[in-house]
Amino acid sequence: MTWNSSNGNSGAYWLEAGPARVEIDPGAGGRIAALEIAGLSVLVPRTEDRLRWGCYPMAPWAGRLRDGRFRFADRNYEVPRTMPPHAIHGTTLDRGWASH
Repeated sequence: MTWNSSNGNSGAYWLEAGPARVEIDPGAGGRIAALEIAGLSVLVPRTEDRLRWGCYPMAPWAGRLRDGRFRFADRNYEVPRTMPPHAIHGTTLDRGWASH
């Protein structure tokens, strides 16, 4: 297995094992930006639409929270509405991550 950052994308890293290669881009929310198996790309390539390319962590929740609100243990919570009027796929999908 190898890990390097020589792919040309600023701050992105490649992890390789056997016929598989994965590009992780910390600057794009820690997303898996590319996945290749035996030379075949299996993810949608980068686009302007932050929801429609690669594979990103949906944290701290996955899916949609209607109106950006939920109730848990008798308490009401409100989260940022990332796709108004709802909150969708957490708050990390487009926040840069630091790699050390």
